[in-house]
Amino acid sequence: MEMILQDYAKLDSDTIANAIRLLVEADPLIKMKSIIAEVQSRFNYIVRYRKTLPVWLKVMCAKLPISHVQIKALPVYYESEEVNGVKVLYQIFWSFYPYITAFRHCKPLV
Repeated sequence: MEMILQDYAKLDSDTIANAIRLLVEADPLIKMKSIIAEVQSRFNYIVRYRKTLPVWLKVMCAKLPISHVQIKALPVYYESEEVNGVKVLYQIFWSFYPYITAFRHCKPLV
């Protein structure tokens, strides 16, 4: 693959996901720093954490398709006007399929 310039703001998440898929499959507990370093070594591009986390979740859901992920982002405002196309991560919820199935066997608590 060819190198991508650092100012290329929209590095395709599918490209990143394909680049890190084998790493995540080999070690699901891999650190984000290692993923960022892998993308940098392959593409000469420093991917930011805000772009890495959704890609990592996408790869994990591809590996465990019945998993559930919800990402909520809020718009950014400048002088009471919304900045077009800019959002800030607010919250993430994810549950991987093994946890979903295991939860069914837990005792209910009051």
